[in-house]
Amino acid sequence: MCKSAYLPRFRRSCPRLAPYLSQPDVHLAVDPEFAMYGGHKPGTVIGTMSSSDINYAINFLDKIATDNNLPPKILVIHRFTVDMVTGTASIQPTPNVQVVMDMDGWGRSREEARHLFTRHISVSPVQFTGFKSSSIRMT
Repeated sequence: MCKSAYLPRFRRSCPRLAPYLSQPDVHLAVDPEFAMYGGHKPGTVIGTMSSSDINYAINFLDKIATDNNLPPKILVIHRFTVDMVTGTASIQPTPNVQVVMDMDGWGRSREEARHLFTRHISVSPVQFTGFKSSSIRMT
């Protein structure tokens, strides 16, 4: 059981998105960086989400896709440290939800971004990996 106020808020927020997610071209992205535990303010520490958080989102999207006869939904999870997503081996994609573990290179050199991607994303990709490169310094 999670000891944070974040998880209940996250789970309460998802149903509010259902009307949008019921459209075939709308998907869901989550950013654990801003999932705050212990009363921290966003930006003061890097947040975290557990496999339980992620599996809740997967099951939520799966039900929407099934109930509305939609093509698979995509769940994008932003991550740039190992601790941002815990228990990745327990994340359970479904046939109706494709899970992408994604990283950006914000403020990093190309080599540093490549190193972090190899260290944090490609070692536990869940199902698919992604990389947002628009903010990498090319020097």
